Amino acid sequence: MQTNNLEKHGASPVVRHILIITDFNKKIIMNILNEADEIINKRSEEKERMYGPFEEGMERAALIASGCTGKKITAEDMYMCMVALKLSRQSYFEKTDNLLDAVAYLGSLQNYINKKNK
Repeated sequence: MQTNNLEKHGASPVVRHILIITDFNKKIIMNILNEADEIINKRSEEKERMYGPFEEGMERAALIASGCTGKKITAEDMYMCMVALKLSRQSYFEKTDNLLDAVAYLGSLQNYINKKNK
């Protein structure tokens, strides 16, 4: 509902402000989700050549982390650690990029699980 329609229906300035902020936040969330989809599902060939296949990179990182710690760390653990790192960073400094990366890691984790369970 647009602001002038809210005024016609007697919505208070506070309610109008909250609805405007909510609409703005929805746009930000959709933008983050769309960008995450680009990162996860439409990763460029150049990035693939530079860094290797993403899932393979997480599996390799898990092996390296396991060797460093002497503990069994899985690729799924690596995804969750990256999400945790991004959320930790967000707690210090709010930055849309942190949320974008966290969502992208979660989406990539789901893709990894789906491929593994086929």
